Amino acid sequence: MTDQMITALIAAGSVLLGGGLTGIITLIGQRMTLKAADRKTQLEIADRDRTRFHEARKEAYAKFLAAAADAEGRVSFETVEKLTNADQSEIVTKPGFENFGPDAAMRMTRQQSIVQILSGSPEVRQASSDLVNAVLRPKRGDFWAAVVTRAEARERFMNAANKELTGRRDSSLTPGEASHLPAEQ
Repeated sequence: MTDQMITALIAAGSVLLGGGLTGIITLIGQRMTLKAADRKTQLEIADRDRTRFHEARKEAYAKFLAAAADAEGRVSFETVEKLTNADQSEIVTKPGFENFGPDAAMRMTRQQSIVQILSGSPEVRQASSDLVNAVLRPKRGDFWAAVVTRAEARERFMNAANKELTGRRDSSLTPGEASHLPAEQ
Protein backbone atom coordinates (compact mmCIF):
# COMPACT_ATOMS: atom_id res chain seq x y z
CA MET A 1 0.00 0.00 0.00
CA THR A 2 1.18 3.35 -0.86
CA ASP A 3 1.23 6.43 1.30
CA GLN A 4 -1.45 8.03 -0.85
CA MET A 5 -3.77 5.07 -0.38
CA ILE A 6 -3.25 5.07 3.40
CA THR A 7 -3.92 8.81 3.52
CA ALA A 8 -7.10 8.33 1.44
CA LEU A 9 -8.31 5.53 3.74
CA ILE A 10 -7.62 7.65 6.85
CA ALA A 11 -9.47 10.60 5.27
CA ALA A 12 -12.43 8.40 4.29
CA GLY A 13 -12.52 6.84 7.78
CA SER A 14 -12.38 10.30 9.35
CA VAL A 15 -15.30 11.49 7.22
CA LEU A 16 -17.38 8.43 8.11
CA LEU A 17 -16.48 8.70 11.80
CA GLY A 18 -17.20 12.45 11.84
CA GLY A 19 -20.56 11.93 10.11
CA GLY A 20 -21.49 9.16 12.55
CA LEU A 21 -20.51 11.21 15.60
CA THR A 22 -22.42 14.20 14.26
CA GLY A 23 -25.50 12.02 13.76
CA ILE A 24 -25.24 10.52 17.25
CA ILE A 25 -24.78 13.94 18.89
CA THR A 26 -27.73 15.33 16.89
CA LEU A 27 -29.89 12.37 17.92
CA ILE A 28 -28.98 12.80 21.61
CA GLY A 29 -29.67 16.54 21.43
CA GLN A 30 -33.01 15.95 19.73
CA ARG A 31 -34.04 13.40 22.37
CA MET A 32 -33.11 15.80 25.17
CA THR A 33 -35.12 18.57 23.50
CA LEU A 34 -38.14 16.27 23.12
CA LYS A 35 -37.88 15.14 26.76
CA ALA A 36 -37.72 18.77 27.94
CA ALA A 37 -40.72 19.70 25.77
CA ASP A 38 -42.64 16.68 27.08
CA ARG A 39 -41.78 17.57 30.68
CA LYS A 40 -42.91 21.16 30.09
CA THR A 41 -46.18 19.95 28.56
CA GLN A 42 -46.81 17.61 31.50
CA LEU A 43 -46.19 20.47 33.97
CA GLU A 44 -48.57 22.73 32.04
CA ILE A 45 -51.25 20.02 31.99
CA ALA A 46 -50.83 19.42 35.73
CA ASP A 47 -51.05 23.16 36.43
CA ARG A 48 -54.11 23.53 34.18
CA ASP A 49 -55.79 20.58 35.90
CA ARG A 50 -55.00 22.03 39.33
CA THR A 51 -56.35 25.47 38.49
CA ARG A 52 -59.05 24.49 36.00
CA PHE A 53 -61.99 25.49 38.15
CA HIS A 54 -60.17 27.89 40.49
CA GLU A 55 -62.04 31.05 39.43
CA ALA A 56 -65.37 29.24 39.20
CA ARG A 57 -64.84 27.83 42.70
CA LYS A 58 -63.92 31.22 44.12
CA GLU A 59 -67.07 32.75 42.67
CA ALA A 60 -69.28 29.84 43.78
CA TYR A 61 -67.89 29.96 47.32
CA ALA A 62 -68.44 33.71 47.56
CA LYS A 63 -72.02 33.43 46.24
CA PHE A 64 -72.72 30.56 48.64
CA LEU A 65 -71.44 32.61 51.60
CA ALA A 66 -73.60 35.57 50.51
CA ALA A 67 -76.66 33.34 50.12
CA ALA A 68 -75.96 31.74 53.52
CA ALA A 69 -75.75 35.21 55.08
CA ASP A 70 -79.13 36.10 53.51
CA ALA A 71 -80.67 32.87 54.79
CA GLU A 72 -79.19 33.55 58.25
CA GLY A 73 -80.79 36.98 58.15
CA ARG A 74 -84.12 35.44 57.24
CA VAL A 75 -83.86 32.87 60.08
CA SER A 76 -82.89 35.61 62.52
CA PHE A 77 -85.83 37.77 61.44
CA GLU A 78 -88.21 34.83 61.78
CA THR A 79 -86.87 34.16 65.28
CA VAL A 80 -87.25 37.81 66.28
CA GLU A 81 -90.77 37.79 64.82
CA LYS A 82 -91.69 34.77 66.95
CA LEU A 83 -90.17 36.28 70.07
CA THR A 84 -91.73 39.73 69.63
CA ASN A 85 -94.86 38.90 67.65
CA ALA A 86 -93.75 41.48 65.07
CA ASP A 87 -94.96 41.50 61.48
CA GLN A 88 -91.98 40.33 59.45
CA SER A 89 -93.40 41.64 56.17
CA GLU A 90 -92.63 45.14 57.44
CA ILE A 91 -88.96 44.25 58.06
CA VAL A 92 -88.37 42.50 54.72
CA THR A 93 -89.75 45.40 52.67
CA LYS A 94 -87.30 47.92 54.14
CA PRO A 95 -84.40 48.96 51.85
CA GLY A 96 -81.34 46.77 52.32
CA PHE A 97 -83.33 43.78 53.58
CA GLU A 98 -84.79 42.56 50.28
CA ASN A 99 -82.42 39.55 50.14
CA PHE A 100 -83.90 38.23 53.38
CA GLY A 101 -87.13 37.23 51.64
CA PRO A 102 -88.83 33.85 51.87
CA ASP A 103 -86.69 32.39 49.07
CA ALA A 104 -83.37 33.04 50.90
CA ALA A 105 -83.05 29.41 52.06
CA MET A 106 -83.78 28.14 48.56
CA ARG A 107 -81.08 30.42 47.09
CA MET A 108 -78.62 29.15 49.69
CA THR A 109 -79.28 25.47 48.92
CA ARG A 110 -79.07 26.19 45.18
CA GLN A 111 -75.66 27.82 45.67
CA GLN A 112 -74.61 24.93 47.88
CA SER A 113 -75.35 22.44 45.11
CA ILE A 114 -73.00 24.41 42.83
CA VAL A 115 -70.34 24.27 45.57
CA GLN A 116 -70.89 20.51 45.87
CA ILE A 117 -70.35 20.08 42.12
CA LEU A 118 -67.30 22.35 41.74
CA SER A 119 -65.52 21.60 44.99
CA GLY A 120 -62.31 19.64 44.77
CA SER A 121 -62.19 18.60 48.40
CA PRO A 122 -64.46 16.62 50.71
CA GLU A 123 -63.71 19.14 53.48
CA VAL A 124 -65.38 21.96 51.52
CA ARG A 125 -68.38 19.79 50.65
CA GLN A 126 -68.82 18.74 54.30
CA ALA A 127 -68.34 22.29 55.60
CA SER A 128 -70.98 23.60 53.15
CA SER A 129 -73.42 20.92 54.35
CA ASP A 130 -72.65 21.81 57.96
CA LEU A 131 -73.33 25.50 57.24
CA VAL A 132 -76.64 24.73 55.53
CA ASN A 133 -77.67 22.54 58.47
CA ALA A 134 -76.64 25.22 60.98
CA VAL A 135 -78.73 27.84 59.15
CA LEU A 136 -81.80 25.74 58.32
CA ARG A 137 -81.86 23.58 61.47
CA PRO A 138 -80.87 25.91 64.28
CA LYS A 139 -80.65 24.74 67.87
CA ARG A 140 -84.07 25.12 69.43
CA GLY A 141 -84.62 27.36 72.37
CA ASP A 142 -81.31 29.20 72.55
CA PHE A 143 -81.07 32.01 69.99
CA TRP A 144 -77.47 32.90 70.83
CA ALA A 145 -76.27 29.29 70.77
CA ALA A 146 -77.73 29.02 67.25
CA VAL A 147 -75.93 32.23 66.23
CA VAL A 148 -72.62 30.85 67.55
CA THR A 149 -73.18 27.51 65.79
CA ARG A 150 -73.82 29.31 62.48
CA ALA A 151 -70.72 31.48 62.94
CA GLU A 152 -68.57 28.42 63.68
CA ALA A 153 -69.97 26.56 60.65
CA ARG A 154 -69.34 29.61 58.44
CA GLU A 155 -65.76 29.83 59.71
CA ARG A 156 -65.18 26.10 59.04
CA PHE A 157 -66.45 26.58 55.48
CA MET A 158 -64.26 29.63 54.92
CA ASN A 159 -61.20 27.81 56.27
CA ALA A 160 -61.85 24.73 54.11
CA ALA A 161 -62.44 26.91 51.03
CA ASN A 162 -59.30 28.91 51.75
CA LYS A 163 -57.28 25.73 52.14
CA GLU A 164 -58.56 24.42 48.81
CA LEU A 165 -58.10 27.69 46.94
CA THR A 166 -54.61 28.47 48.24
CA GLY A 167 -53.33 24.91 48.56
CA ARG A 168 -52.00 25.59 52.05
CA ARG A 169 -51.95 22.87 54.66
CA ASP A 170 -52.78 25.33 57.44
CA SER A 171 -56.34 26.22 56.55
CA SER A 172 -57.00 28.93 59.11
CA LEU A 173 -57.57 32.38 57.71
CA THR A 174 -55.45 35.26 58.85
CA PRO A 175 -57.17 38.64 59.44
CA GLY A 176 -58.29 40.19 56.17
CA GLU A 177 -57.57 37.07 54.11
CA ALA A 178 -61.21 36.47 53.30
CA SER A 179 -61.12 39.66 51.23
CA HIS A 180 -59.61 37.66 48.33
CA LEU A 181 -63.07 36.20 47.69
CA PRO A 182 -64.99 38.16 45.06
CA ALA A 183 -68.06 40.11 46.08
CA GLU A 184 -71.42 38.87 44.85
CA GLN A 185 -72.54 40.64 41.70
